[in-house]
Amino acid sequence: MAKRYGKKRRKRRGSFSRSVVLLAVASLLVVALLLGLSTCKRKKAAAEALWDGSWYADELGRVQDEKELISGLKAFYRRTGERPFLAILGNVSPEALDGYTQDLFGALFADSGHLLVVYDEWGDGLYYLSCHRGADSPLTEADETALLDCLERAYADGRNDSYGTAFSAGFREAAGLMSVQKRTNGAAVVLLSLAAVLALLGVLLLALLRKNARRARRWMEDEG
Repeated sequence: MAKRYGKKRRKRRGSFSRSVVLLAVASLLVVALLLGLSTCKRKKAAAEALWDGSWYADELGRVQDEKELISGLKAFYRRTGERPFLAILGNVSPEALDGYTQDLFGALFADSGHLLVVYDEWGDGLYYLSCHRGADSPLTEADETALLDCLERAYADGRNDSYGTAFSAGFREAAGLMSVQKRTNGAAVVLLSLAAVLALLGVLLLALLRKNARRARRWMEDEG
């Protein structure tokens, strides 16, 4: 009898151990996936010789309220994952501006984690805006158009009485309109779903532990 009971106990213990190991492994995989998604950091730009980590370059000396401007640029970065860089230039030929912007992007950055926006002042009170993103950027042409529209509106708004304030407002408004926001929301749904799976695994593990505890108590009572 003792040998038979001993064999059953070893069998139960092995079944319990396998179940716990399987649930533990599944839980760890889910946790690792959750941590991987939640701590996934945006791409950091490679340290290129022409880019010193700043947020803008002002060739014309127009920016007076630097903190306000950088605040708007950072807001765009937080919402989209694309780090904007604003270049304020003068007297670039309008016909050559798009090509100039593309060449400047290549000279400044080596990755697609940046969005270059060029503001060019031309004669007779005219100005031109151009932007360029990396080849595998999550932003689209429609996003670029929306950004330039927002910057134009903010620049024309009389309430924005400085360059820094105007550009900051434009980038803040555009941040909420980018298509990348939909992907961010989708990632949140995935995280919530995985969290629910993890919670379910925890409940199942707890139920299994209680069940095996009851079996152990009954076996001990039978032994007694």
